Amino acid sequence: MLFMNPNIQDHLSDFLKKHKAPLYFVAVSGGLDSMCLLWTLKRLNLPLHVLHVNYNLRGTESIKDANLVKDYCKKIGVPFTIHAVDFKEFLKKNGGNLQQEARNTRYLFFKEQSEKYPKSKVLLAHHFDDQMETFWLQLFRQAGMAGLSGMKAVNDRYLRPFLNVTKEELKVLAETNKIPWREDSSNAKNDYSRNRWRNEYIPFLNSKIPTLSA
Repeated sequence: MLFMNPNIQDHLSDFLKKHKAPLYFVAVSGGLDSMCLLWTLKRLNLPLHVLHVNYNLRGTESIKDANLVKDYCKKIGVPFTIHAVDFKEFLKKNGGNLQQEARNTRYLFFKEQSEKYPKSKVLLAHHFDDQMETFWLQLFRQAGMAGLSGMKAVNDRYLRPFLNVTKEELKVLAETNKIPWREDSSNAKNDYSRNRWRNEYIPFLNSKIPTLSA
């Protein structure tokens, strides 16, 4: 596995020196990636406010995700806002694609919260593996060059400092520093195109072409 950054904290520090803000909102799901981002940001002593969306789609799992975020924020002394949505009821009334509507819901929440502080930034924990999945999904969908360029590290007020950090690096960071996180069981299901690319197609391609992600 290719480790893109020998020191994640130094990388994050250097990145944010170029994108200073009086307040950083941090999107935290309770999963590995966002919990690692929050842990690292806290070590940098930056002004933080955590944002979490509970879609209530996975019963007690959703509640446990929200509780992990809430309890961890209280433990490390970071303010947080949790936005709870009855998403099944929302989809029943409005229809639409679940993943796309969930994305619309969380970004509207991020926008509403961050606009209260005009110079604030919103930090997202997308990483190198997410970027690879996005590239292959867009290629499969015959996207143009703009689509194939993938997610941007800087997109207006949204920052993605982990785009050249692999998920394996984040897992090592979490295990070494005992950072808590929860696994989303729905990620193991291949009901959606992204999950199929993540769980089947990309691992197959990497096994055949080891330098594919280099």
